[in-house]
Amino acid sequence: MSQRELLKELSTNYSEEKLLQFLRNASFDFKPEAEDLTKEVEPDPEFIRGVRKIGEITFDDRRRLVVVSSLLTGKITDKTSKKKQFDIGWK
Repeated sequence: MSQRELLKELSTNYSEEKLLQFLRNASFDFKPEAEDLTKEVEPDPEFIRGVRKIGEITFDDRRRLVVVSSLLTGKITDKTSKKKQFDIGWK
């Protein structure tokens, strides 16, 4: 399956395994690493649950991209929800 097809499949039928497959194909530097971050992030349970680190990519200049997955239970289109997402990502 091509990256484009896999990305389309992810957007219509998400699973963590499909996301891992996409990231492995996208970067040889992607390293899967499962870790529960719920306690560290302390999300609003009315909005988000199950915050998990699923892996990371370390770039040549030592910057890191940490890939996190979670279940959103609130709307993500309104301004308040976008701010909540930003605050969780910042932590």
